[in-house]
Amino acid sequence: MKIIGLTSHLTGNHDNSAALLIDGKIVFAISEERITRIKHDNHFPVNSIKEALNYKNLRLKDINYFASGAPPINLFKLLITYAKGFRYTNIKKIIQWVIARIALLVNEGERHQKRKGLNSLAELGINENKVIYIPHYLAHAETAYVFGGMEKCLVVAWDGYGVDEDGLPLCGSIYKGDNGTLAKLEDIPVYTSLALYYGAITVALGFKLNDGEGKTMGLAAYGKKSPALEIVRGIFPYFNGKRWIARNNWLEINGVSRLEYFRLTPTYRFMRLLIEEHGAEQVAYAAQVVLEEEGEKFFRYLVKKYKLRKVAVAGGIFLNVKFNMRLLKKKIIDEIFIYPNPGDGGVAVGVALACYKKMGGEVSIEIMQSAALGKEFSDKEVKKSIRDFSKKIIVKDYDNRVYKIAAREIIKGKVVGWFVGRDEWGPRALGQRSVLADPRKMTIKERLNERLKQRDWFMPFAPVIMDEYKDKVLANGYATYFMTLTDYVKKPFVKRIPAAIHVDSTARAQIIRKENNPAYWQVIKEFYNKTGIPVLLNTSFNKHGLPIVHTPQEAIEHLLWGCIDELVIDSYLIKRKNK
Repeated sequence: MKIIGLTSHLTGNHDNSAALLIDGKIVFAISEERITRIKHDNHFPVNSIKEALNYKNLRLKDINYFASGAPPINLFKLLITYAKGFRYTNIKKIIQWVIARIALLVNEGERHQKRKGLNSLAELGINENKVIYIPHYLAHAETAYVFGGMEKCLVVAWDGYGVDEDGLPLCGSIYKGDNGTLAKLEDIPVYTSLALYYGAITVALGFKLNDGEGKTMGLAAYGKKSPALEIVRGIFPYFNGKRWIARNNWLEINGVSRLEYFRLTPTYRFMRLLIEEHGAEQVAYAAQVVLEEEGEKFFRYLVKKYKLRKVAVAGGIFLNVKFNMRLLKKKIIDEIFIYPNPGDGGVAVGVALACYKKMGGEVSIEIMQSAALGKEFSDKEVKKSIRDFSKKIIVKDYDNRVYKIAAREIIKGKVVGWFVGRDEWGPRALGQRSVLADPRKMTIKERLNERLKQRDWFMPFAPVIMDEYKDKVLANGYATYFMTLTDYVKKPFVKRIPAAIHVDSTARAQIIRKENNPAYWQVIKEFYNKTGIPVLLNTSFNKHGLPIVHTPQEAIEHLLWGCIDELVIDSYLIKRKNK
């Protein structure tokens, strides 16, 4: 059985992606943004579908089912849900919301008419009988459960907004995973969406929704307790030990994805005044504290009620690595697996898995070893890109010694682009499309921010650590293959790798094993042999504002733009002719 899973079968869902499943195994997955170069691309993922088909030389007619993680919204259930939430607000806000929704529906209709190109599976010519709708949170839950390696565990799917199989809007669902199957335990009402409130603060801070939440988390480390904390507590939803309690501003918060609407609301103006009065750092700190505290209370309740201390999670809220660490550090749970693409992009894999099960297939529970699920470029394709830039670059093929040369250049202070193997699946660079540098030198951090990232001064870079040395570097050993946890760095290494840690002495580390990515492990091992430091600084291979590079051409362009000093593509070391 062959299934293509899609975040959404329509244009409109951020991070739209496609995944290919064959006989119960995910063999390919890619986000539309990698191909189109539009960050968080929300268009119908026609390019991703083409890449998935090309990977196995398939045609559209070879695919048995197309699974979508965006079931149609049920207007009746939507109204019932919102009616339940109306008890938390007042008539004035309800009238304002109704007027705004009507205006938005008209505006969205006009925008859809102006969109060019394919916008749906139907326009691609796919028969409706082949389209299977999968609940948003079941899709998230499948990714966490199938790849977490735990036969029996609690599964939490939680983000800002999603729709279940009946078109009911939610912000999360809780499942029990047992012997390969998922059973729903409870839902989280959409009007208590903690993630949307955090997103609203992110927007008020001047960052982008569904992109800047990591900046809010990074900025929070520079803040401290202030009167802003109690004020933010008073406007965020909270968990009372048994259920989630909404606030009277929830209608405004639920419109945060429509910025032209949200910026006109009293809640947005209130948040802006709060930032002006107390400072961006204090408000970011307050939002982070409230997210962690309310999330902790909710997990304590779940663990106590369902008697399960092993947890698998997915959904955008788990991109918050500080919250993930808190669950372990506070000993609320014993074990956690965070799917490496926990945001909506990852839904494409989840719907394919859920569809396969729905059609009678069985999926084995496994421990995910690698997120390299995207496209790999042949030597012929690499050589063509090299020829295209031959007048501007110098190239040498070092065969299997390239890792030694790369380590040598990094020790010299060079910033090296690393383009090896298949694209990573998800938002993190994990050793396929990475930029590597010496973590001992703070000047490297400054150069990376100035030349490659051009980003906010408060954002940290991350270390990649040889697995066998993680306990020497990290205080608690909290690290994964996929950079989904953060941990405190031990004092000796705080001084030795300052460029790869945050101001609060934490690091969102990736651990690497030789068997998972031999070339990547070898370059770190060579660096360790020469310096005694089993760590490299790793950041994503992309200029500010662009998605992670996808093709050899894009990698070479970054070199020519001066974003990096040197470039490794497979066994080739590439330099600029004119520096």
